[in-house]
Amino acid sequence: MEESEVRLLGLLGAGAFVLASTYTSINVALPDIQDEFDISLSALKWVSIIGAIMVASLSLCFGRIGDLLGRRRIYRMGIIVYALGAGLTAVAVSFETLMAFRVFMACGLAASNPLAGAIIAASVAPQRRGQAVGLFASFQAAGMLTGPTFGGLILDLFDWRAIFLAYFAIGAILAIGQHFLLKGNEERRHEPFDYLGALLLLIGYPSLLIALSYGPGSGWDAPITLFWFAVAAVGLVSFGIRELRFEKPIFHFRFFRNAAFCVAMFTLVAASFVQNPVTLFSPIYLQKVLDLDAFTVGLVMMALPISTLIAGPIGGKLSDRADPRLIAGFGATLTLIAVFLYSRLGLEGPLIFAVVSLVLVGLGAGFFRPATQVAVYQNADRNDYGALTAMLVLIQSLAGTLGVTIVVAISESYSGADSPEAFVEGQQLAFTLLIPLLAASVAVSFLGRIRRRKPVEEATPVG
Repeated sequence: MEESEVRLLGLLGAGAFVLASTYTSINVALPDIQDEFDISLSALKWVSIIGAIMVASLSLCFGRIGDLLGRRRIYRMGIIVYALGAGLTAVAVSFETLMAFRVFMACGLAASNPLAGAIIAASVAPQRRGQAVGLFASFQAAGMLTGPTFGGLILDLFDWRAIFLAYFAIGAILAIGQHFLLKGNEERRHEPFDYLGALLLLIGYPSLLIALSYGPGSGWDAPITLFWFAVAAVGLVSFGIRELRFEKPIFHFRFFRNAAFCVAMFTLVAASFVQNPVTLFSPIYLQKVLDLDAFTVGLVMMALPISTLIAGPIGGKLSDRADPRLIAGFGATLTLIAVFLYSRLGLEGPLIFAVVSLVLVGLGAGFFRPATQVAVYQNADRNDYGALTAMLVLIQSLAGTLGVTIVVAISESYSGADSPEAFVEGQQLAFTLLIPLLAASVAVSFLGRIRRRKPVEEATPVG
């Protein structure tokens, strides 16, 4: 890679590391936050998930804004908002103000998350794009890996507010560094922004996530669940109609006219759909069924992000040299094997099956994620990279959320009783039912490659 590309990747990678660690480190502080503000567990969960909801809901908007006003400009603004939000959260005087500041902080994450990938895709030469995307994914995996340790260390020395103060300081340093180093001539595009579409998305998508969060606990036919599903249906259907009619939409349905794009997206959806349930069920299985202590469970769970950390650069580099759909298919194959092994886990393990499953899930993600991004960038105009990366964030988030919700629902409805035996039976059924979906994604990835693609420089953009 050229020196300018290395500097850019290092700068954006540092930001990805910090932003990713935020998700996992904050969870360590949840018990202390609950004690200080004397709130219920159902209220506490929103401290953690509000970030993911806001990022998924606002990414499309900021991706499109970045394409219009300048991706680097909006990315830097996002880092500043993130840092200010972290500082304000650290001095929150009530749970209500804490949640307000968390929303503000999440807006910064939503602005920075999709645009970092778009900046890399637009700035790195096409023949090295996969390598850059894979390395960027490794920065993210490293951040998620070290987040709990970082949060736990600060919590041992100070209190939960110090975690947010630390991210305020780190975010401020990043913002200053990016002000001087992340520069470039970016022309503003004088095109309309779909404000109504953005509003409809902000109504529909968070409502869907809220409904999915209420369903397992309150019941799928409970009034509160049905209300949020109804709001989601109205918002999302209206959003889809609006985007199909608007000249310059924030969600580009036209990309789905391209077969290669559809293949890549199907692989991403299927793999994300099963990866999130594995990360949710694994610690429960290790503690509740195998009776491992929390420290050992933490060590075992590290197998997943470490595997992604290792596989990301390899998968990205291979995507530069071969058809990225094949690399994505290989990653989906590893995920398929992982889910098959995980679905066979019983009351007595063996533990090695659980470890191997986590390793394979991590390796699969390291291969299919950068390969999927390379595949979709090949079929898009560089002016749409911001919106396209935001679409990846949105669809991957939705697939993961739906995967967790459906697998939990299947497991709970089958097991019925709160015992290790019932948990294992429900888990085995739920993950066995996921195998055909992954098998289909593997088949589509490999069979969808009817002919070798033209070189990237000659590929005809969609739209």
